[in-house]
Amino acid sequence: MCYIHYETLKKPRLGVPTMNVSPQDAIRAIAGKAALTRDTKADTLLELGLALFDMQIGIISYIRDGQYTVMYCQPSDAQLHPGTVFDLGMTYCSLTIRLPLPLPIPYATNSEYRRHPCREAFGLESYIGARFTHPDGALGTVNFSRAEPHKPFSKEERRFIQEMATTVEQVLCSAAV
Repeated sequence: MCYIHYETLKKPRLGVPTMNVSPQDAIRAIAGKAALTRDTKADTLLELGLALFDMQIGIISYIRDGQYTVMYCQPSDAQLHPGTVFDLGMTYCSLTIRLPLPLPIPYATNSEYRRHPCREAFGLESYIGARFTHPDGALGTVNFSRAEPHKPFSKEERRFIQEMATTVEQVLCSAAV
């Protein structure tokens, strides 16, 4: 089983004692912390994913009518910001939303994705993402990427991104009530 140390997060927001916990327990701790706002939960989940997957960018997106909108993005000093809009076809998420399971791309150049517009336009070599449904029925993804290749994603990492997508959906839905 994989464990993550809370100190690996750049800006821990949980106030949880420093300890090793499973990624699943960390997700539950973030989602279950009543004192955290929806925005803080989303950003903290992305920070957790950045640490676990060793990625450069984490995004929670909103997808409707062929448009991909960044809702949340970490790190906060990334060139992307909430509200940034892309044509869905320019993103790996255009593939992710069509799949029932997460999409792992450890090395786009050496794969069937080598000619994907996302790799060609943004130089993203590695990606992992999973889809979820927003409270209004639109699709969304939680995804992580970086410019360098990544080791192949394990089954455990794929389960983790799926659980994260499910939790993001629950966090967004509970805030919409």
